[in-house]
Amino acid sequence: MNYPEIIAANVPIFFFVYELPSQRIVYVSEKFFEMAEKGRNSDSDASRFHQYIHPEDQPRLEQFFRDLHEENNYISRVELRTNETVEQIDWLEVKTYPVEENGEEVRLLVGHITDITERKNRLRMLKESANSKDNIINILTHDLRAPFHQIQIITDLLRKEMSPEEQQKHKRYLDVLLTIGKQSDGLIQRLMHLSRLQERSLHPEMRLHDMRQLVRETSLQFDALLQRHALEVHFEQPDFAVEAEVDQVLLRQALGNLLNNAIKYTPEGGSITFTTGYTKAHDHIELRLRDTGIGIPEEKLQQLLKNPSAAKRTGLKGEKSTGLGLLICQQILQLHRGQLAVESQQEKGTTFIITLPMPNPQHN
Repeated sequence: MNYPEIIAANVPIFFFVYELPSQRIVYVSEKFFEMAEKGRNSDSDASRFHQYIHPEDQPRLEQFFRDLHEENNYISRVELRTNETVEQIDWLEVKTYPVEENGEEVRLLVGHITDITERKNRLRMLKESANSKDNIINILTHDLRAPFHQIQIITDLLRKEMSPEEQQKHKRYLDVLLTIGKQSDGLIQRLMHLSRLQERSLHPEMRLHDMRQLVRETSLQFDALLQRHALEVHFEQPDFAVEAEVDQVLLRQALGNLLNNAIKYTPEGGSITFTTGYTKAHDHIELRLRDTGIGIPEEKLQQLLKNPSAAKRTGLKGEKSTGLGLLICQQILQLHRGQLAVESQQEKGTTFIITLPMPNPQHN
């Protein structure tokens, strides 16, 4: 049995040979022409290959072959559209490899032509789906934010128009309205922020910052909330600077989201500890946030970082949770080429671990 012929006849990949001295394609699988012509023309002249490429992409094909040289080892790839005569295939991928013979100068390139139409269509559909989702989120967040903001304004106006006796009588309902307005407005803001992070429309301003200072500044913003929950904060930090290239506003938000979670699930009298330093291998910066809270059940811990919204829980004081804070934290760390991990034991506490790349040596 002729196995190469069997493979060539049945695998949807077409092969070609390119001659470097003459700069022309000297062979293309006959099966390619059979497919392209659908039996209309049996001529399999290799020089006709470029005729099946979309006119706008033909210069790219020519440039592709011109760019092959020793420095890239004659290995490269290009994606091209086909012209209207090729009915079954819309997109092709062309790859090349050198033919090396006994150390002589490379004179021939071999390669394969692959139908990538289905892959391109899937990518297009995914992109359209993502764009559609983002558009819906943008419309909803924009249109919903104003009504919820109005609820807060009207509630404040009602309170001011009421006598002290009326305020006391309707205090419960006024507080509920105000809480709904604030929580909904906050949720919409987080949705908008998450959407921008996922669209990559936020461009981080990376600067060298001492993580010890950034951690302390973040904690200071939550000082009133920490006091209200009767929680102590501790810092485990070295005497020297621990510098990383970060967008301080975004990273402070990520740390704030984690600290807010720790506050929600740590009973009064508990503590939260920030540790700033390096990984054991000393190849990454490591920030740890450890609490003495109620911990996370094993079944929720498994899905916490994969699907934060599915692992949401009500806080110890009835605080609502959407999982968006953790999602935003993950998106921010992705922008920093960082990672987030979590360790937890029920009734003993939870530790969130942020790892960040070491700074560029040129900045030291």
